[in-house]
Amino acid sequence: MTAHPLRIPEILLHIFSFILTSTIVIPPEPDDPRLILISVCGQWRDLILSSPSLWSAYRFTARSFRCRDALLRLFHTWAARSGSVGLSFSFNTDYYVQALDNRNDEPFGRVPTWALGVRPIDFIHPYANRLKYLHVILSVRLNTPQLLDILHLHFPKLSTFSLTLANDSHASTSSFTLRASRPSSLLPVIMNNIFRMTNGVHPILCNFAWAFVTQAHFGNITIDPYRFLDFMYEARHCLREAHFTIGFHLDYTPPRNGVDFRLGAPIVMPSLRQLNIFLIHQTLWTNFISRIRLPIVEHLQVERFEGTHPFNWEVPSYIELLSNSRGGLQSLHFYPRPVRGEEFSLVHDMSFIWRASSDEIRQLLVTVPNLHTLTLPTGVQLHPQLLEDIAQEILLPELSGLQLATDTDGHLLFDMLQRRPSIQSIEFVLPTTDALAVSHLWREVKLLQTLGRRCELSFMPPCPKCNRCCALGE
Repeated sequence: MTAHPLRIPEILLHIFSFILTSTIVIPPEPDDPRLILISVCGQWRDLILSSPSLWSAYRFTARSFRCRDALLRLFHTWAARSGSVGLSFSFNTDYYVQALDNRNDEPFGRVPTWALGVRPIDFIHPYANRLKYLHVILSVRLNTPQLLDILHLHFPKLSTFSLTLANDSHASTSSFTLRASRPSSLLPVIMNNIFRMTNGVHPILCNFAWAFVTQAHFGNITIDPYRFLDFMYEARHCLREAHFTIGFHLDYTPPRNGVDFRLGAPIVMPSLRQLNIFLIHQTLWTNFISRIRLPIVEHLQVERFEGTHPFNWEVPSYIELLSNSRGGLQSLHFYPRPVRGEEFSLVHDMSFIWRASSDEIRQLLVTVPNLHTLTLPTGVQLHPQLLEDIAQEILLPELSGLQLATDTDGHLLFDMLQRRPSIQSIEFVLPTTDALAVSHLWREVKLLQTLGRRCELSFMPPCPKCNRCCALGE
């Protein structure tokens, strides 16, 4: 009589390998599937405990544990079950990188302290000769000695090293991630620059090997456009997520590689999926954004400050930027943003302001057909036919969120929304008009809200000098 197939260890192990795909969390979590499965029966317990591949990947968090020594003993017991299999360690802390779209000046929340004095080196050191993958997230201010301890170790089998540094040693908090498949070339570079960072030098001013960078959150330091392009050129192959503040009024920085980025072909970023840039006084280089190409970008946010408002957003340059993308852009946002200590003046004569034409706005929307959320530049006026095409889903069929600050007729906007129930999140800023029209628009808002749609409406008062909403281009 043959045994039931589920009693065959090879079949069980094959099933477990699909179930136990997640890394083991240290300190352990009570709902870890390994702990659940080994309690089912003795046969399952013996099979799981004797399978090295199921005990080879660990993710370390900074959650508290009652006893440091007990935690280390538990980890070493579990790691011993991996036999001679290559190990994967990933260290996470209890701070977090804010989402790019929240426009928060602080990219980090609470800075980490490792619970009860347990340090990454305590876990890494005994297994350095077996590690194949290592990812560490550390604070420059608090964890530099631990980072140096790690960098001094010898990793003969390490195939991938990933380091995220929270540069919190001074006011301009930032972060970046370096990832290398040949870590032997990266570790000395980190060692040479870590002391400069602890002394307050911003990492973008250090000589890091930016060819290995995958994430760069440098929005809290203003750099000139040439340094930005120099960075993008060096990081073009690996960079996936970036946040920069670029000041066009700053002194020119000669490129390190001798390339004049004002000439020649644009810089293609084949891996960049998310970009947030804050442009200050960009009118000094109007077609700057066309110097890069983003073929697979999914999220793009552009903030701008100019000495006058409203200003020309140079919509054709963004059409050029996105025309070579593969249509995967999901969110596109344009925001005006103030700069602390700098003032701007309102332009009251709209004949001096070049506004994007309806054809240019249409061409922009055609270029990004799969958008989910959209914030158009302040003061853009939407032609009735353009709104009609959005209502009929000829344009932006995937759109679910829309923000506008415009002098477009509010009645036309809400008529479009009534016919496009898929747009669930709406924020409008419109010029103040007569009381009857305002009352009608508020009724439209209440109607959308009763249908479960998020709708916010505000009115901008007229300028006391020209008695028009000049800030919206009226």
